This record gives sequence, structure tokens and C-alpha cells, in this order.
Amino acid sequence: MMIDEDLFRMMYQYFIFDREDLREEISEGLVEKMDRLITRDLYTKSLTAGTDEERESNRIAYLNRKGIPEDFRW
Repeated sequence: MMIDEDLFRMMYQYFIFDREDLREEISEGLVEKMDRLITRDLYTKSLTAGTDEERESNRIAYLNRKGIPEDFRW
């Protein structure tokens, strides 16, 4: 798992140099990263889950997270 270089620098400054002003930006960056991880995990499970029902439920969850309208889905 990799994080953005800018996010790493902000975290470094926050912890090493006590830059409290970066707290909100770091929090937003980590939330965004977690959202991308969850979305990627749902996509992977939609392709590799053990049963058809699991694949379909993960596919639907993935499409919902991506904001794909139901009338545009296959």
C-alpha cells in the first residue's frame, strides 16, 4: 500500500515538527485513501469471490460507491 508523497510529507511534518495546522489536511487525505482502498477491494471481490451471489453483491456495492446510475448498469 502506498500513500501520496505530499500526504507523507504532511504526516512527517505533523509528527516530527509538531505542525498542528496540517491535521485537517492529513485527515482528509487518509479518508480519501481509505475510500480508494475499499473501492478497490470491492472491485477485486466482484471478480474473484467464491460464489455468484458474493460476486454480484460486491459488484453492486462497487457500482454504488462509484456512483453509477442503476439504469446505466448491465
